This record gives sequence, C-alpha cells and structure tokens, in this order.
Amino acid sequence: MRVLVTGAAGFLGTQVVRRLITEGMEVVAFDRRAVERPRAAAENVLPVQGDVTFAGALARAADGCGAVVHLAALLPQRKRPPQEMQAVNVGGTRAAVEAARAAGARRFVFCSSAEVYGVPASPPIREDGPIAPNGEYGRNKVAAEEAVRSSGLEWVIFRPPTIVGPGMPEPLLTRMLDAVAAGRPVLVPGGATRFQMVDAEDVAEAILLGLTRPKAVGGTFNLGADAVPTGLELARAIKSAAGSSSAIVRIPGCLARPVLASLAAIRLGPLEPEHVQIAFSEYTFDTRRAADVLGWRPRRALADSFAALARAKRSGTHAA
Repeated sequence: MRVLVTGAAGFLGTQVVRRLITEGMEVVAFDRRAVERPRAAAENVLPVQGDVTFAGALARAADGCGAVVHLAALLPQRKRPPQEMQAVNVGGTRAAVEAARAAGARRFVFCSSAEVYGVPASPPIREDGPIAPNGEYGRNKVAAEEAVRSSGLEWVIFRPPTIVGPGMPEPLLTRMLDAVAAGRPVLVPGGATRFQMVDAEDVAEAILLGLTRPKAVGGTFNLGADAVPTGLELARAIKSAAGSSSAIVRIPGCLARPVLASLAAIRLGPLEPEHVQIAFSEYTFDTRRAADVLGWRPRRALADSFAALARAKRSGTHAA
C-alpha cells in the first residue's frame, strides 16, 4: 500500500512513518517542513514539502495513494489566531479529504483529539460521551471530524489525549523533564488528579491498525495509556527512574490554578486557557472500544514513557 501521511515531520508523524515502513508500506511524507528520511527503508519514503491549506499540493501528493493518514494540525501551543487555526485544522482536513477522493484512495485515517470532550463529564469518558470542547482547537477537531464522516471514504477517527514522545510540544511537561535532568526542584501544580496521556509509539500502532483492519472502518476510538498515575505519582516515578536528586514540590491547586490561569490569559504561561481547566480535573478515557475492535493495547505506561525521556534528557542522548 502507498500511503500519504500529512504532518509527517512532526514528532507523531515521524513515529507513524517509521511504523508504516516497517510493514513494507510506501509513504508519501507531506509536511510544511523538510521531512528527513529514516535510515531504515529510506527508499520507501518520498518526502513532499507543502502546506495542507493548499489543496493543489495535497492533490499532487495523494496521486497514486491508496490511503491517507491525516495528522497535520496547528496546536494551541503555537498561539496562533483562531482564523489561522481553523484554516489548518478544519480547512486542511477538508482539503485532505478532497485529495483522497480525487486520488481514488479508499481509507482515510484521521487523528482527532480528546479535546473534543472538553473536561470529561463522567471520566473515564466513552466515545459516545458528551462533546463539549472548551477551546478553539477542540472546536476545530469537532468540525474536522464531521468533514471526515461525510467524506464517503472508509474513515477511521482516533481521539488521543496529550501524546508523549521526543519533541513533544508541551511546555509544562518539558519543563518538568528539564528540572529532573538538572536536579532542580520539580513543581507539581495540583497533583492529586489523574491526567491520561499516551505514548507516540502506541498512537502509531493504532494508526497502523486503522489502516489495515477491516473492522476499523466507520469507527471512532479513544486512545490512552493504562494505569494512569496522579500528577504527584508521575513526578516521583520520573525522578526515581532518572536517578535524580530533584525535590518534588506539590503546589496546592487553590494556589496554582489562579496563577496558571492568569499567565494563560496573557499568553505567557506553560498552559493554554482551556488546558488550565483540564489540568486540574480528572482527565481519563475509556479505551475498551479500541481494544475490542482493533486489538489495540498500549504497550508503554506513562511512567515508563516519561522515565525514558528523563533518562535520555539527563544523559544528553536525545532531546525531549
């Protein structure tokens, strides 16, 4: 199978490209940035530089592809105006759908987001739970999902929460890793609630299953790691795995929340306004549908994912 992957230069995109070529697929790797071919099976990767908001570029890239994996998105952390986010996240998805149809591709796998739920009303929330996004990105993903469902293609939608991996664009988490690596105190705001995330390699595995499993068609699937620790438990596990001398300092939510909210309001904090509310809520998802339909199981616990990043950060072998 020849597959078009948009957002292929991102930290998730690179994992997806690697996973697909290990299965012998040919990948057209599309991104605004230059895409580096992986060392393994580099001949199976065709880098194409382009913007998802330009339908013509996508159409040319999709030519000859039997499937499309649409990952390209403009995240809230980029702090861009709503109109620009909509152009990329909604307009780009519509353009990808049109490119897939024009190319005669059958399968369309879309990486949506758990942010469509906003703050889960009854965690762990199921895929049929209330859709109530509390920010522009979540609203964009709801509209993009609608475009995918009405495409007439064999569509598959995944809703991962925060994705963990080298290069992840999450300032609060990367600051924690930097502190552990340097032996500085680790500040944990709140710390009593559980915030589910998922490893990038596990998301890449789900996307492979979405491409290849007949039962995946027409399915919307939550993703997430198992055994979700509290914020305080996660910080302690990272410190222990990295052999760090950092002190773990828990800041009560009643103090941390207004500070983070004030910083977010002036675009200076490590969290976006919608993420402040989420960060102090129980944020967990029911992933049984992905297990039952696709046979998907997360292979890495959150503590293990972060511990690997912390050890790598401390040794300087790979930037987190």
